[in-house]
Amino acid sequence: MYLSEHELNAILKTPYYSQPFSTSFLNYTFYRGRYNANVLTVRFNVENALFNESFIQSILHAQIEDVYTINTNLRVSIFYDLVLENNRLNEHEERSYYIWRANSNRRSFDDESDEKFMLFNAPNLIQWVRQALQVHLADLNVNFEPSNVTINRLLAVVFTFVNV
Repeated sequence: MYLSEHELNAILKTPYYSQPFSTSFLNYTFYRGRYNANVLTVRFNVENALFNESFIQSILHAQIEDVYTINTNLRVSIFYDLVLENNRLNEHEERSYYIWRANSNRRSFDDESDEKFMLFNAPNLIQWVRQALQVHLADLNVNFEPSNVTINRLLAVVFTFVNV
């Protein structure tokens, strides 16, 4: 559903989009080809004042350690919540926006390219966070080239960890 700028701004003021981070931990009977999968998702809002590399590292370390033990093999995926903007407007149309949520808008998932293995320890976590923060919107925009939208801005970095 496309939103006006006023509607978008109102939604982005809600806690889901304004709090520093949110987490979910769910046990799935069957998840992406795996039985009895424990899935931890941690979402960091980019526009929050606390958003920085050290904050993300400390929160992720604490959240992961609450669920998995050190040196556990995990599958990790990193995706992004985005604001998309309709870029094919005529002179009578107002700009419109769409919130692309990382874990709900994906049509398909490829284990080989979308998830990587990580041995959970501090050095590996630091590497994953640094890698996730080196996002280039132009690179992500490739996913939307066939559509009539472009990325307006990055909303959140979403990490998902699954026991192997």
